[in-house]
Amino acid sequence: MKMFHFLRRRDPDQPGFVANERGTAIVEFVIVFPMLVWALLGIFLFWDVFRAINLAQKSSFTLADNLSRADSEMTTAYIDGLSDLLGYLSEVDPSVGEGVRLRVSSLKWNMGSGTHEVAWSYSADSASPVLTTAVLPQMASRLPTLTQFETVILVETEVDFVPALSGGDVRLFTMGVGARTFTEFVVIRPRFLPKICLQNVSCA
Repeated sequence: MKMFHFLRRRDPDQPGFVANERGTAIVEFVIVFPMLVWALLGIFLFWDVFRAINLAQKSSFTLADNLSRADSEMTTAYIDGLSDLLGYLSEVDPSVGEGVRLRVSSLKWNMGSGTHEVAWSYSADSASPVLTTAVLPQMASRLPTLTQFETVILVETEVDFVPALSGGDVRLFTMGVGARTFTEFVVIRPRFLPKICLQNVSCA
């Protein structure tokens, strides 16, 4: 008789067990809360990625604009200092493995072959190999066509990025966004000189 009475109480048309909605808010919260946390962490992670990309781009163009305004020959110490500035502007954190690399090159046009040539190239702190004329055909589509006696400055940067929530060697929360390197390729013409020379390097 008691069992029959219990089954009757489970009838949704009858008041009792099924009609009692106490505690449903807690159950819904337990279900939704992990998804809410996942969404908030995801927003923070992707915002951090786009922030790093934006900083890398703006920093690279800032350095290129600075180089274009040179009114005397360039020194290697000055370019090394620009590399430090790149790290500061990009807000890299060496303690988590982030770093920057900067390569500055002066390009000219060979009227005979109709191709670009490297007048000089320097990698800050020797972090990357210098650019050579042999490599330029691979970049031809990204370089402007020049006229005789015209030169351009090519600024190449690499900025390492480690997600803030990666936890170093422990991948806490990355959503597939791991450590990566953002590269920038900026070509700019000298503003005040027909060509910018590097100290102790032939500038013919």
